[in-house]
Amino acid sequence: MSTTTRSRASRRPPRIDGEQLKSLGLLIGTAVTVVVVTVAILSGGSQVAVLLLIGCFGAASVTAAVMGQPVVIIALLVVASAIQRAVAASTLSATALWLDDIVLVGMVLYAAGRILKESSLRVKVVVVVLVLVLGVAVVRAPDLGLGITQFRQMAVPMILLLFGMVLTREQIMKAGPIVVAVILVGAVYGLFEQLGWRPIDPLGVLGLNQYAHGKSFEGLPNSYYYYPADGVRLERSGGLVLNPPSFGMLVGSGLIWAWYTLKGHDVAKLICTVVFLAAALFAFGRGGFVLIALAAFQPLLTRKSGKLSFLVVGVVLGYVALSEFISDGQSAKHVDGFVGGIVYAITHPLGGGFGTAGNSLSRIGLENESGANESLAAIFMASVGWIGIAVIAFLLVRGVLAGRSLPGAALTGAVVVSLVSETAGGLDATGPLWILAGFALSPLARDASFPPTRAERRLTRQSSAPQVDQIGAPT
Repeated sequence: MSTTTRSRASRRPPRIDGEQLKSLGLLIGTAVTVVVVTVAILSGGSQVAVLLLIGCFGAASVTAAVMGQPVVIIALLVVASAIQRAVAASTLSATALWLDDIVLVGMVLYAAGRILKESSLRVKVVVVVLVLVLGVAVVRAPDLGLGITQFRQMAVPMILLLFGMVLTREQIMKAGPIVVAVILVGAVYGLFEQLGWRPIDPLGVLGLNQYAHGKSFEGLPNSYYYYPADGVRLERSGGLVLNPPSFGMLVGSGLIWAWYTLKGHDVAKLICTVVFLAAALFAFGRGGFVLIALAAFQPLLTRKSGKLSFLVVGVVLGYVALSEFISDGQSAKHVDGFVGGIVYAITHPLGGGFGTAGNSLSRIGLENESGANESLAAIFMASVGWIGIAVIAFLLVRGVLAGRSLPGAALTGAVVVSLVSETAGGLDATGPLWILAGFALSPLARDASFPPTRAERRLTRQSSAPQVDQIGAPT
């Protein structure tokens, strides 16, 4: 090569690959968002700032979906979920509560693209059928607003499951530190609450949602108090989500993500474990306790003694725990609500449509025909009938079958918690949990330390690609 040629080559600017361009674009987008929102606050007031903030998160999620960046979508979701109630409480704007919902737009686009391109025909048919079933349930609702609200309740876990199902292990691992870090900030805030430091007033979000609780006592929402015995009152932590039951589930989800994705970072994992366990204790959310127990014992029991052993021990421990907590707080009401939902679903094969079950009925003066409430699964089953029972049973079985891994424990935990809690459908409470649960439905989630199943070996032989192409194939 001549000296002139070498000189020209040395003057050429370095090439920027696709990943660097994507990162640069997202960095610029973030900077623009900060500038726009700051200007809006200074010039147009808090309401304008909230609308622009929502618009920026929505645009960022769509951009990330188009650019094939699911990790960014996950980051947007956890950040939006962490700040939206604080924003709503500070601005008294109910619109701020849509901050994490807007991120679902990009999530739907990304998941739909992957499913249409790579999934089996069976998965496509199942998704279409579920969407149609939920649509019919909306049409049958006695009140359109209520129908849309409950449609969102049911659609959110489905979207998160499908999104998690199309992710790769590498993407989950990349998203892990972000998810854990954001939840950890909220957990530390929850610990400071026990010291009397609560700069964000949780009363600010009361009354912003017509379908949510709006009662308070001595300066805090009713959900912040727990009564373990007559004359004894405990003050709970609500974290940045300003809701103790949601906070308990969130830190339980954070613990599962930390244990699964912080491999090789023992100190960080230990710190997260201590903080999350303490936060779960102060939240005193039974849903969070269930998630932590399953994360600790399901993989261990399944690996050591098999799935049947886990089922036996799980049923026994579940019965003991239920016997202890049934008289505390609203536990009995939660169990009765689930039983009412499944009984109604069994006796009504097509369900009753949205507006048949759920806490939101009584809050707008409608009669609860099924008697089912305080249970996300009960609403689903009572609304769509036998199809709902089949879906819940399928997810629970898949969670047990995948129980040797933490994503499998996440799937089991998500389903179990949904049986006795409507909060299990909240994005700010269980968004990360349902994503990891969806990953458990993918063959890519299988622990590499275990030999592949017969179906996985057959799938590998049929594919010449290094990774499995058929999303949602049986494991």
